Amino acid sequence: MAKNLLVISNAPDSPWLQTVGDALQSLGKLQVASEQEAPVQIKVKDYDLMILDATAISGDIATLVARLHEKRPDMPIVVATTSPTWQRARQVFMAGASDYIRKSFDRERILTSVREVLER
Repeated sequence: MAKNLLVISNAPDSPWLQTVGDALQSLGKLQVASEQEAPVQIKVKDYDLMILDATAISGDIATLVARLHEKRPDMPIVVATTSPTWQRARQVFMAGASDYIRKSFDRERILTSVREVLER
């Protein structure tokens, strides 16, 4: 069954987003929204999973995760970052994130990470 996936990023022309789109196209439809559009998007449409591009978000990631998780507690949220730290990981997990991953341009790694979260 095709999945509805949402990526939150304030950098819509990012090469990483293109890689994510290519990696996840076999799972279903991928939509990109900005940090400001995210709360509206999850009210309008049911998504099976959300990916937050932590390096392309202007606000505090844990706060954004908490706000989005509060609105849709059943939706898995994956936070992707170029500089993972245990402090930030702890913060986003406590806020409701399902996974915290290092941003990668390896399509198989991205696909595997997302599949694992969807199968939980």
